[in-house]
Formats: sequence, structure tokens, C-alpha cells
Amino acid sequence: MSTRIPHASVWLVGCWLAVTATHGRMAIAQTPIPIATSTRTDAVSFDRDIMPIFRKKCLACHSSSEAYGDLVLESPAAMLKGGDAGPAIVPKQGAASLLLKLASHQAEPFMPPPGNDVAAPPMTSAELGLLKLWIDQGATSDSGSAAISPRDWRPLPPGINPIYAVAISPDGQYAACGRANQIFIYHVPTGQLITRLNDPAVQLRGDDSRPGVAHLDIVQSLAFNPDGDMLASGGFRTVKLWRRPRDVRTLNLAAAQSVTAVATSPSGEIIATALADNSIKLWNAADGQPLATLVGHEGPIHEVRFSHDGQRLYSASEDRSVRVWQTLDGQLIGRIDTPAAIQALTVLTEAVPVEPAEQVATAEASTVDAGTADASATQAPAQPAAESASPSDQSAEDA
Repeated sequence: MSTRIPHASVWLVGCWLAVTATHGRMAIAQTPIPIATSTRTDAVSFDRDIMPIFRKKCLACHSSSEAYGDLVLESPAAMLKGGDAGPAIVPKQGAASLLLKLASHQAEPFMPPPGNDVAAPPMTSAELGLLKLWIDQGATSDSGSAAISPRDWRPLPPGINPIYAVAISPDGQYAACGRANQIFIYHVPTGQLITRLNDPAVQLRGDDSRPGVAHLDIVQSLAFNPDGDMLASGGFRTVKLWRRPRDVRTLNLAAAQSVTAVATSPSGEIIATALADNSIKLWNAADGQPLATLVGHEGPIHEVRFSHDGQRLYSASEDRSVRVWQTLDGQLIGRIDTPAAIQALTVLTEAVPVEPAEQVATAEASTVDAGTADASATQAPAQPAAESASPSDQSAEDA
């Protein structure tokens, strides 16, 4: 007949609560696992013989970073200190040690419980026999052993791969998916898997043949930053930031004039440069070849901006105008005249336009003006209203 540990000791191994309801089910009583009698005559090594067993079946819930029931199994000293229910081992008394009773299912809560989240199997009879022999020999640590070998974190097994979090980059090009303790990055247009994110600090002993491990536990949330080059992932008590590698290239453009402004199309395929001779050149970003030369401004160009779809280019100049160019052929398709030289320009797109109409804001010497820039726009932005007359003046005029 198995012995039942007092209720207070249930929290000794918090992750092995087999006696409590888990996902609506009660643990089923199990037959104790026989403890084999070891025939070894040499000393059992904690680091070499016992720690590998704990690493596979215990440390996911009983380490210095995650100690359910305040119990740590990373060293003999930690086990002697024990957890909420007292010492886990009694040196030279293996049969009386609580750890051996729980691991051999002689007492509840069992270690590990059936259906545990990390798929850790129970200890075998031989492993239990080795653990008992080590305790009977005095439960000593190895001479000079101070550090515990790193744990070998792996992806959760295929049967435990829930998806609790997804995110799509602002440009719609990438989708991040949290599957179990892994993060998958997909290319949305093609649906192809690009990579699995890997945290070397977690997978301390990983090798190139294993897929990456991002978190110690299930990934619960994902979010891209507005630029789409950083991803935040949230797991158990942890938030990690992942930055997308930048493809930095040096492109030598054969511009004969000094460059006064530069812009890149949203797709990254076209580069626009404003030159000191008041012209604008469009370049192929892939090979640096010129695509078109835009001529028309009569003063220095201080800003160039692409539309949200990359089909138009806006240029702001000291000649008191914003000009709208078609990037496909370099044709001038619109113009906005302003009352002063323009020093800065920004373009805002309406939320859901059928035919996008960009809102253009221009900064002049001491004012900021705004207007709508359609393909045929030629009007100036609205001017700031003149100062209203004082109430007394208004009354006099009305009178």
C-alpha cells in the first residue's frame, strides 16, 4: 500500500500536483515503480550519474530559475535544504528520503505526474536504484564540483504545440507565430517559413541539427514595432526583443551634383535624390542604374517623399512649390504653390482611400500649412486665418 504524504507537503513539488484536478481531471492512482538494487561498487557521481537524470525529468520545475515549492535539485546542498516540506533527501537513508518516495510513486504527489507539460517520463527502476545508492553513499557532491552542467533545452514535443500568439508586421510582409516555446517567422506573400528564432542563452547546449528554442515556456504574446524591424515576445515572466538583421548595402550613385535630399520608396526598389542643380534623379536600388531625371524646380530642393504606394514622389523647394511626380515615367502630374520657401515636407495618407489622396504638410519660415495633393492638384494649402477683429471692432462694423 502506498503512503500518503501530509497535505502540507503537496507544495514540495508544485509542478507535480497529481493529486489535484488538472484540466478538469483527477490523477489516477499508479502502481509504485520498483527500485532496482544496484550492483555498483564504485562511488556514484552526482554530476556524471545523477544530474543527467534530473536534467531530463526534474529541473524544468526545480531549478534556481524556476523552483516550485521552493525546491531546487541542482546540488546536494540545495536538496538538503529542501523546500516547503523540508529536506528532499536524508544522507545514507535513501529509503527514508522524500525525493525517492515521490519519484518511485510510493507517495503523492508523484514525480513527474502523468501528462506533464514537458513530457518528462517517470524514472526507471534502474535510475531509482542509482538515486537510492547515491543517497545511501552519503549524497555527496563531486570533489571540486561547483557549477552544474547547463540544461539541454529543446522544443516542446509535437503533441504540445499550441499557438497562443500571432503578429503581422506593419508592412504586411512578415507573420510571426508562437508555437509552443518556439517562434516561427513566415513570408506572407509566399507563405514560406523564413526562420525559427533561437535564443542562445536558452539553448546552451544546442547543436545545428535542432530547431531553435526561443523561450523556456509557451510563447503567450507577440507584437511588432511600428517600423516592423523589431519583434517583442512574451512568455512566463519574460519579455524578449528580437531585431531583424539589416541588409546594409553601399550603393555608389554617379551623381554629378551635391545631394540635398534623399528618399527610398516603400518597396525599397527606387531611390530618389535631389541634386544641387534643382533636379531629381530616380535610381534602381538593385543595381544603382538611373531610371529618370525630374526637372522643373527653380530653386534648391530641401525634401523628397514617396507616396504610400510608391507611385508618386513629392518634392519641396525654395521656389515656393511642392511638385508631384509620377515615378513610373518621371512625369510632372501636380503642383502645389505656397506663399514662402519650403524647408520640410511630410505626406500623410487617409486611412481607407479608394483613390489615395495624400495630405501634404509643408514647413516654411514660421508657419506650417496643410493641403490635399491629388494627381491634378495645383492649389496652395490653406493659409492660417487672419487675426479676428476685437469684439468692439466687430460691433462697430455691424453697427
